[in-house]
Amino acid sequence: MRSPLWGLLAVAATATGCIPLYPTVREAKHGTVLEAEAGRPVSRATVRVESFRVPAPPGGGWGIELVRSIDVRTDPGGRWSVPSEHEWTIGVLAPDGLPLYADVYCVLADGYRKQAWTAHKGWLPRSSEVNDGSGDEKTAEVRLVRSVDRAPPSEQTSSMTTCGVALKSEGDVQQAVAAAGASRRR
Repeated sequence: MRSPLWGLLAVAATATGCIPLYPTVREAKHGTVLEAEAGRPVSRATVRVESFRVPAPPGGGWGIELVRSIDVRTDPGGRWSVPSEHEWTIGVLAPDGLPLYADVYCVLADGYRKQAWTAHKGWLPRSSEVNDGSGDEKTAEVRLVRSVDRAPPSEQTSSMTTCGVALKSEGDVQQAVAAAGASRRR
């Protein structure tokens, strides 16, 4: 027997233009971490995936929100994998009313330079320290270069994530919105 609640929800969603969504925040991925010179697997490296909700239309770089992050370690063969993840949210039936997500990947290992990449670099703030990846090809095999600097891997700060994505304060966002509005009036 059907619940009258479902019918009421369908009418309310249609009338308001809002619909419940369960989008993919992070896609399942796997890969291998190798030494750049010798091609040997790097075990116990940390692979971090940071998932961001990006305002639509993407490209301004401001207003992104870190919604999920996951750290996994490579096995003795340098292999790693992360599961997919979803979240419930509300979408608006209007242009640019649906949520967008971007994943940033980084690999941290003692004695190696950090590598960070995304397939959506243009969606992030320009001051981010992330390379433009080629999607699945980059994720499948990462080659780490030895570092002469023995400093520990970087940690997240209030203005930058561990992977190097610049986070902007609410004041920066308001300033960017005001600047965009001023440029339209000219």
